[in-house]
Amino acid sequence: MNAPVCSTILLVLLCTGGHLAIGQNAQRWVTYELALQAEQTVDNPYRDRTLRASFISPQGDTTVVSGFWDGGSQYKVRFTPDQTGRWTYRVSSQPEDAGLSVSETLVVVEAPEGYHGFIRRDVEHPYHFVYDDSTRYFMWGTTHYDIVLNALAGDRWKAAIDSALARGINKVRCSVTGFNSEKTPYSIVHPFQEKADGEGLDYDRLNTDYWRALDRVVHYAHQRGMNVDLLLFGNGYRSFSGDTKKDQRYLRFLLARYAAYPNVLWCLVNEWNYRYRDYQVEKEYWDAMGNLIHQEDPFLRRGDYLRPLSIHQQTRVDFQFFDSDWPTHAIVQVGVRNKTETQPDEWLASRTEPYSRYGDAWGNYSVVFNLGHNMPVVNDEYGYIGEPNDVSEPPHRKGESPTLTRAKHRHIMWGIALAGGYGSAGDKNQYEDGYPYFSANWHSDPPEYEDIQHLIDFFTSDSLEYWKMQSNNTLVDEGRRQYALAEAGQQYLFYVATGGTMEAQLAPGTYRVRRYDPRTGEYQAYGQVSGGTVVLELPDQQDWVLYARRINRKGK
Repeated sequence: MNAPVCSTILLVLLCTGGHLAIGQNAQRWVTYELALQAEQTVDNPYRDRTLRASFISPQGDTTVVSGFWDGGSQYKVRFTPDQTGRWTYRVSSQPEDAGLSVSETLVVVEAPEGYHGFIRRDVEHPYHFVYDDSTRYFMWGTTHYDIVLNALAGDRWKAAIDSALARGINKVRCSVTGFNSEKTPYSIVHPFQEKADGEGLDYDRLNTDYWRALDRVVHYAHQRGMNVDLLLFGNGYRSFSGDTKKDQRYLRFLLARYAAYPNVLWCLVNEWNYRYRDYQVEKEYWDAMGNLIHQEDPFLRRGDYLRPLSIHQQTRVDFQFFDSDWPTHAIVQVGVRNKTETQPDEWLASRTEPYSRYGDAWGNYSVVFNLGHNMPVVNDEYGYIGEPNDVSEPPHRKGESPTLTRAKHRHIMWGIALAGGYGSAGDKNQYEDGYPYFSANWHSDPPEYEDIQHLIDFFTSDSLEYWKMQSNNTLVDEGRRQYALAEAGQQYLFYVATGGTMEAQLAPGTYRVRRYDPRTGEYQAYGQVSGGTVVLELPDQQDWVLYARRINRKGK
């Protein structure tokens, strides 16, 4: 999607302090950026100055957003209009500054092709997502934790965005603060400046080059149609700064800088349990941070439709924030690091049924276990491509775990999707230029990408209304690794991991059945069947997908 660049990047702001300026043009659902220059200095612009802008819609509704410091005397305000027509806005600052006092009109025209607004949890189908313009969003992501370091070094990261999109992948997970990992070839750079004595970072002073690099990633992704799942706090320390007030200020800075981007999703932290185990950061701390975003993100709500906001956890099946008010979707990590019965998962609080070594079984279970709370379920680390240690499999003779195979990776994905859930992949293979899931250096060799594309193509096809379907494995023999999604009496979707013969229960009616090969992406007509107990034959012992849709009276 090569959409026009944000209008204010192309236009010079024609305004002076306190005067009504010439109206600017903007586009619906395209992030509008207002650049301002302060006339007076303050000791620490990040800490000591606030900027507020009130945008009034053609209908008279007011949205208040914060601006942010962007280095030197430069400040910016970002806003995304959701209505066409004539808007007005007013900017003010504390302490007051004539250069940051602006009143202006904004003429908003219709969105360009490919822009759909913000992603929301669908009120009518709460286990799924939808865009503001009612376009469906089938979330399937990838992972590039240190993409910002790549962006600081050059433009290679753009190939990671474009190549993932070409495979149908529409979300990239990245760390706002970086992981400081040896798995990337790029120099470690921090979002904050180092202290004068060299003892750690000064969380009161920004490294503006770092933030501008993240801007480039988010903005390019916005233009191309890629969503960015921002992991807001980093790994390896108590919290971002270890100071609650500084952490809250940091979150408000993030809201000012990125909340206006419709392609931004919020995830508080990666593997919050480790912050508890290693640094005693309690669950209440994350509740406070989640509530801050939930209450202060000016773009979080469109009526009862809420943008994605959650928290990532270490490997365990039970999402641990269902009792909190702020999450809008659930994130779990159930994947190849699951332990066996003889090696219990250190974080699994309860084991209501044993884990299976079959990826489709625990992929499906990772979602089904978390249903019942009216929010989407995303398994964001179900198993990386090239994962060298699949501990759910019996070890080799030398005691080493085997690698995750392509077939098992595919089984996991389809198990998740057949529960009505979503997932994220990533390339963990080691290349001369690092590991792609950290470095964001794309490599097209792994054949698993073909399997991902086949799954996404299937679920986003015109004939399938997946958001109307619910997990119902009682319709098949789950013990034989068979799984079902169903809109009873209308459409049924089955995944059979081991092929052979499948027996399913359908409501009365006549159904047209198609068979889908998840390895090749090819459809085959199967024929018509009547409701009741239906026996469906598959050509071999490999995995297959079957889709049955009821034929109406007109034969459609």
